Amino acid sequence: MVLCRIKNPEQLKKHSPGELGKLLGLDRIPEVGYFREKIRQITDQPKTDELHTVLFHSWAEKMTELFFYIDGHVRVYYGDLANLPKRFVSREKLCLSGTTEFWVNDQQGLPLMVVTGELNDKLKSAVEEIIPKIQKEITRVAEPGEPVFSIVVDREVYEPGWFKKLWNEYRVAVITYRKNVKDEWDEDFLKTGTRHRS
Repeated sequence: MVLCRIKNPEQLKKHSPGELGKLLGLDRIPEVGYFREKIRQITDQPKTDELHTVLFHSWAEKMTELFFYIDGHVRVYYGDLANLPKRFVSREKLCLSGTTEFWVNDQQGLPLMVVTGELNDKLKSAVEEIIPKIQKEITRVAEPGEPVFSIVVDREVYEPGWFKKLWNEYRVAVITYRKNVKDEWDEDFLKTGTRHRS
């Protein structure tokens, strides 16, 4: 269908069933209702989720250090059937309609998981949705006082109160940086770990 530029099953009615059937190696293409039912059967199967769970579990078992980098990426919508909110797409340097996908990567930047956010989903709420999914796949037991795993996130989520909540609820450590920093730490603190107050 894609190669013939047929956008949906309904458009099959406008094409010769015999000619399209030859492309598939059949005497004729399936009837539209039957074809729709087959597509529904394929998409309704939860096999992709099962495969994803098995793969993530096996990858997490091989990780020496449990650091997960979580970041959002905009998937641009080029159609005209939905009115999606506009988001800034850095690679295009434009605001375009689309949804956000939140990717979970390992220390080398290899993708482990992707979660499609709601239309107005922010990174912070996506992280809260992703953490239980990661915890479900990790069998390693953390030492007392140590995090179960650590997440590395963008400065968008900088909020110390939220970090404390993640630690209290999930024992997850957060690595990020602060935006709009106005007070600089003195060099003595960086060298000795003690801060002098003036």
